Amino acid sequence: MNYRIRFTNNNARKVQVAVFSNATENLEIAPGKTDDVTRMPEGMSFTFYWRDDGAPCRLCNDSGCNPHEMIMPSADISIVIPDPNGRWPKQTI
Repeated sequence: MNYRIRFTNNNARKVQVAVFSNATENLEIAPGKTDDVTRMPEGMSFTFYWRDDGAPCRLCNDSGCNPHEMIMPSADISIVIPDPNGRWPKQTI
C-alpha cells in the first residue's frame, strides 16, 4: 500500500522541492499551500531537498543545505517547510 507525503509551505515565498527515491519528483509549492501528490510504500527510503524560489539551488551550490533522509512510515506523513530549526538535518523516522 502506498501512503501520501504532504509537503506544506510555511515560507513567505514559493519553494521548490526535489524528492528522490526510485525516481526524481520536482514540486513547486506556493506560500501557505500543501502538495500531497507524492506516494510511497511503507519502508521505502527517500531523500528530499528544498529551496526558496529564486535562491541558489540547494542541490548544486548552497553549502548550507543538507539532504533530509527519511523512511516512509506505515501511514501518511506531513512535512512542513521550513522546519522549526531552520535547517534539514539527516533524519530517519
